[in-house]
Amino acid sequence: MGADPAKFILSVPWEKFDWSFANSISLQSALENFSGQITYHLPSHKLLQVAKFTEICLRPKNSQEPVQGHTIFTDGLGRTGKAIITWKDGSEWQVLEAHEDGSAQLVELRAAFMAFQKFSQEPFNLVTDSTYVADVAQQLGHSVLKEVGSAALFHLLKTLWCAIAAQV
Repeated sequence: MGADPAKFILSVPWEKFDWSFANSISLQSALENFSGQITYHLPSHKLLQVAKFTEICLRPKNSQEPVQGHTIFTDGLGRTGKAIITWKDGSEWQVLEAHEDGSAQLVELRAAFMAFQKFSQEPFNLVTDSTYVADVAQQLGHSVLKEVGSAALFHLLKTLWCAIAAQV
């Protein structure tokens, strides 16, 4: 019969572990009868020291369910390059417009970025008619970027990635 270890050493900071423990029934079940010690420190290997400078976000920044906050509608018109977001503020509709040269997907990405930039300090619901933007917005927050063939696309992806990372 096996025995529990006397100590678990975590490589994620306490606040990340606390959130994970509070929100994961699997983790709670696994540690239910654990009576040992749990500590935190990064491994000493040089390659793993990058974790000191890398933000690890275990808490998802998106939700499949509506959140309390504004509902932001985005659209991009590929022919004109016009990127638009609109939302209701009280009884008034608000509109922001920008211009982006390139494909319809680039224009749609610009509109999504505008929403994340405008509402960076509050939760919001993003409504888009672009499957491409919906997929990118859901995946980008926990992705590692590499350069792509199009400088304009890479710039927009990086800008949107930074905006999502900064989202509260």
